Order: sequence, then structure tokens, then C-alpha cells
Amino acid sequence: MTISDVGSIGELIGGIATIATLIYLAVQIRESTRLSSRQALDHGVDRLSEWGGRFVDNPEALKLYLDGLEHFESFSDIQKHQYHFIMAEVLMIIEALREHAKNDSIKDETAKVLDPRIQFELRGSGAKAWWKEMARDKFAGDFSAHVDMLIHAQTDA
Repeated sequence: MTISDVGSIGELIGGIATIATLIYLAVQIRESTRLSSRQALDHGVDRLSEWGGRFVDNPEALKLYLDGLEHFESFSDIQKHQYHFIMAEVLMIIEALREHAKNDSIKDETAKVLDPRIQFELRGSGAKAWWKEMARDKFAGDFSAHVDMLIHAQTDA
């Protein structure tokens, strides 16, 4: 066996090792992507649970939330800002989840439940007034346009 033969065998082994390394990296990237997707969804679910949990622990916040759904326009400035923080938080969570869906970090079927949730949160005339007065311009343009479309679809139904 000549030096040239040994060199050829070395190149063959190096090529096989390179292919094995690329396969390993592809598997690791796929697993990392799956983990990232799961974490994005878990984080969104946790945030929604925390948001809803505040009402169990704080009946005054629940009363403000429920009153604001219909009577936002008659609130004092303090009440309007309190209501704003309650509502803006849930819509920021939903907006973040929608962004994850756009990037395929969460499944489409999971993302599809977000639109009915937006419509549920903005079901009352007070909530719609809040959206127009205090919130619409504070969200990304595509999200605001989507929420507007959902509100109009809800109104037309």
C-alpha cells in the first residue's frame, strides 16, 4: 500500500466523518427548533394563565374588567388606565403568540384559537371603545389591522 492509497483512505474516512457530522447537526437543529417551539407555546399559555389568575386573586380587578367591557367610556381616567393595562396585557400575549405562529414556532391549529379569543376580549362596546381610544395605535400595524377586521366581522355577524 502506497502513501497515495493511505491518503485516499484518509480522504474517504474524512468524507464519511463530515457526512456523519452534518447529519448529527441537522438532528440537533431540528430538536432545538422543536424545543424552542414548545417553549414559546408554554410561555404564552403560562402568561395567559397568570393573566386570568389575577382575577381569582383580585375581585376588584375582575369587577373593573367586567365593567369595562360595556362601560369604558364612563370610567374615570384612573379606571381607564387600569382597564388599559388589563386589556393591553392579554392582547400583547396574543400578539406574541400570533408572531410565533407566523414563524412556525407554534402549530397553525393552536394559533386559530387566538382570533376567537380576541373577539371574546373585545366583545363589549366598552372594550371596543378602549381599543379605538387607547390601544389600537400601540400595537404593530398588522396586528391592529387584524383586530379591526375581527371587530368588524363580529359587528357584522
